[in-house]
Amino acid sequence: MERLACAVQNYAWGKSAEESAVAALASADGLAVDATKPYAELWMGTHPSGPSRVKESGATLLEHLRAHPELFRPQVSQHFGNQVEGLPYLFKVLSVNKALSIQAHPDLELAKQLHARDPEHYKDPNHKPEMAIATTPFEAMCSFRPLVEIADHVEAVEALSTLAGPAGREFVAAVRGGAAADDTVGVAALRRLYAAMMTAADDTVQQCIQTLLAAVQGGTYPSLPSLPPAELVLRIHDQYPGDIGIFALFVLNIVTLQPGEAIFLGPNEPHAYLSGNCVECMACSDNVVRAGLTPKFKDCETLLNMLTYKPGKPSINHGESQCEGRVRAYVPPVDEFKVVRVDLSAGESATSQSSVGPSILLVYDGEVQCGEHVLTKGSVWYMADGSTAELAARSACQVFIASCNDAVLRSA
Repeated sequence: MERLACAVQNYAWGKSAEESAVAALASADGLAVDATKPYAELWMGTHPSGPSRVKESGATLLEHLRAHPELFRPQVSQHFGNQVEGLPYLFKVLSVNKALSIQAHPDLELAKQLHARDPEHYKDPNHKPEMAIATTPFEAMCSFRPLVEIADHVEAVEALSTLAGPAGREFVAAVRGGAAADDTVGVAALRRLYAAMMTAADDTVQQCIQTLLAAVQGGTYPSLPSLPPAELVLRIHDQYPGDIGIFALFVLNIVTLQPGEAIFLGPNEPHAYLSGNCVECMACSDNVVRAGLTPKFKDCETLLNMLTYKPGKPSINHGESQCEGRVRAYVPPVDEFKVVRVDLSAGESATSQSSVGPSILLVYDGEVQCGEHVLTKGSVWYMADGSTAELAARSACQVFIASCNDAVLRSA
């Protein structure tokens, strides 16, 4: 095992140093924390925008892997080929104070095209499927709501109906006429509706936002149960005043994950994290296509063209229980990664399965023995391909381990 020093990201949407789980973990691992900055993300991996370093040598983890090619079994390195150098996944902790952008991540082919066309904004040619595992109540928007729910909202909310215009009326007529999520009529109607919303003239957008706020603040906001809570509408407006992204609340699902629950976000699915802490794992990429709730570069045309427009409720992953419930495995439908969560009381022990590819272990809370090493809160460790973590808790603890998906070996 090699102990790692990992990068933090001070994005504006992060929690204050006093409240951030990222800051708490970094501080526990010896990093000096600046109380004046937000702490949004902890990055664990080989991505060049935030590479981890081996504490003992000072080398980046990528340099360490280059010097020790035996740390990847041949099947793993051959499986991913030239798609990415280093770890095929990027492991993170997020502390979200205010909403992230309305975004989606491109599939592999589109990622290559975007990188070739605009490397300034799309910095690598890799896709970015991702999975978020809540460590506190974690609020997010993800994927399009069921068609009937969206139609109800268009009819009930004057501001949304005005913003969507004729496309909104056509959408409602199609849904009331029987258009379904799995037919071309329903998908086409949803595509036109969302395009009309996102490309509306700015004066129309501002007028509709004021109409929406007047309803919420004046007591005329509809009481339909599926509508976003008035508190959330006002919170998003306060965070991003005048931003078209506020209307995503009416067409995307809003979920609040409880600790231990997870969502997987595949390529080309719209989403935005809203608040809370989570552990996140993704393919090793930083490609994001944004279209709202952000001061950063927006690429609305690309976003509208790339989305899947698959409506429905998101699937919540509770993890596969192992080791009498002390271990839970979160296995997404992609080869690059999986995550194991270990929860132990003082004196308990558990053994993780042999890893596929190099692993990264994070002690999220507590203190645990692993072989000859005492692992403390905030410490991050690299484990070689095929390693098994035999953990004995010295106090109540929570540990997360990222590695490649076992499917890599089955498809090799």
